[in-house]
Amino acid sequence: MIEIKYKIKSRLGVFETKDFYTNIKGEIYFFEEEIGYIEAERTNADHMFDCNFTLGQVFGLDDSEMQQMSCFFNKEGNWKKSLDKDYDPEEDAFMLKSLYLYSPFRGVGIGTYALRDIIKIFGKQCGYLIGEAKPLQFFNGTTEINGYDKLEQDRKKALKSLLKYYKKLGFKQYEKTSKIYFNLNNIGDFDAILEEFPLVFDELNKRAKKLRAAKEKEST
Repeated sequence: MIEIKYKIKSRLGVFETKDFYTNIKGEIYFFEEEIGYIEAERTNADHMFDCNFTLGQVFGLDDSEMQQMSCFFNKEGNWKKSLDKDYDPEEDAFMLKSLYLYSPFRGVGIGTYALRDIIKIFGKQCGYLIGEAKPLQFFNGTTEINGYDKLEQDRKKALKSLLKYYKKLGFKQYEKTSKIYFNLNNIGDFDAILEEFPLVFDELNKRAKKLRAAKEKEST
């Protein structure tokens, strides 16, 4: 059984841009064992506009990760019209911050379903899901413990492969950057795409048994 245990953090007030978005972090478990996590931020458009803030202002101040997403907004602080034909500047934004799985649990569909789950639960009534394709081996360090040494070590090839994966899920690449976006008004398309990414339970069980056996051996 795979489950995600979510933790939500929100701040009260109108004094900083962080007061206008909610942090969502989900710990991913296979039975009782933690195997990874997913993290996102969701803005509160109504609260922002009531306080005379724009999406661009919220994404452009006091947080380096948020600042990197400022390319999606125009001078007025709203979504760029070039992103898609149908958009509403007053819709919330949903930003994928990170998606991480421990080495033995990669490549069996868990990450794709974790992404779908967090969108389904927390991404309703949002305009766009935005983020950045970041190959883990170049951002978290390359170590045997994390299994990064088995991943592609050529940075350009790794980014190209990751962008290809997101595009299969329906994401679009922003110009020629590593930034990606998905029009959440088309969330129904995501469901259809998921059929091409089945969870491989047999392989998952094999890996889990192997990992448990290794841990038992270490403890003896």
